Order: sequence, then structure tokens, then C-alpha cells
Amino acid sequence: MQQDCFVFLPFSIVDHIERLHLDDNEKVLRITCACSYTFYAPESTAHGTHCPNKKCGNKYRFDKNGLMRSETDLWWWYRATERKRFIEKDGKMVKWGMSVEPQCFLPKRVIKKDFAAICADARDLRFNVKKQEKFKGVVMKTTECKSEQNGFMDTRRTVSELMSVERMVEEGKHELSNDVEHLQKEVLSMISAFQKALKVIDEAHENA
Repeated sequence: MQQDCFVFLPFSIVDHIERLHLDDNEKVLRITCACSYTFYAPESTAHGTHCPNKKCGNKYRFDKNGLMRSETDLWWWYRATERKRFIEKDGKMVKWGMSVEPQCFLPKRVIKKDFAAICADARDLRFNVKKQEKFKGVVMKTTECKSEQNGFMDTRRTVSELMSVERMVEEGKHELSNDVEHLQKEVLSMISAFQKALKVIDEAHENA
């Protein structure tokens, strides 16, 4: 198994990695299935992970021994004459499957400490489905005007996108010009104000 620690990830897959909710210093496996689909899984729980490709005809799942195994491979029946041929030194039978070479890496985080908390909130705002539904429910109760409801939801999406852009800027640049830093502070101020508004809405909803 190849190992590349501290890999800078393309922004196209950063969001997917964030959804894995990795622990500190937890490594990620980049696995290419026998169907040619590439996916990512935490190293600690990768064993048994199914290929997420809906078009994967054999429904392969990853095995920690470097195999993508189909349902047929998992339930392979050995005849008595074959057991001696395929038994290993530890007494276990040889596993069948398509050999793969997953890459193991530790995503490199270059977010400044000053912005780490706001970036964590950004991920939570963007990916927490329950909070999305809760916000939508509160908006529906707050106003019956369709245009106002859409305005609230658009604002939430805009702030979420600003959070994503802010995080990408922070991860992609080590040194920012004064103008860019000023704009970044403005974005963070807007995000902070919106979060305070969300807190007020949540408290009002809980006390209702």
C-alpha cells in the first residue's frame, strides 16, 4: 500500500473529505474500485466499505488486504480438494477479489488557528441536514410571504457559499495582500452576524 502523508487536496474533493468527519491525524484511503470509480474512506473504517458508484455492477466492497471483493468473492465455496491448495499458514483460506493499491494519506490542513472555528462552523452549516430543515421550518412559521421565505433561504445559501469561498482562500494562500485580507475580514464579519441571527431564531423557536 502506497503512503503519501500531508497531501494538499484539490478543492473539487475537499468537500467530500470533509463529510468523512475525520478524527485528528486520521488518515484517508483513496481507493479505485474494479469498476474504475475512485472514492475515499477513513483508514480506520475502510474495511468493508462498499463502492458508492451506483453503476458498479458487482457491488464491490473494499477489503483491508488490498482487494475489491464482489458478493461472489465473499461467498466463494471451496471444495474439499481445494482447501489444502488455498489454505494459508495462519489456517485461513485465501481471499478472492480484484487486487487494488489504495493510496494512504493525511490531508494537510493549512487553516490558520484564527479561522479554524469559523471554518468548522462553515462545514456544519453546509452539511448538517437537520439544521437546514430546522431553519426552513422556522422560516415557514415566521412569515407566510413566499418572497420573504425565499429571501431567508437565499441568504442562508449565500452565507454558506461565502464560508466555502473563505475557507478555500484560507487553505489556498499562505500570504494575502492587505486588500484581500480586508475583504476576508468583511466576509467573516458577515458570517458572524448571520450566525448570531441563527442563534436568536433557534432560541425563539425553543421558547415558543
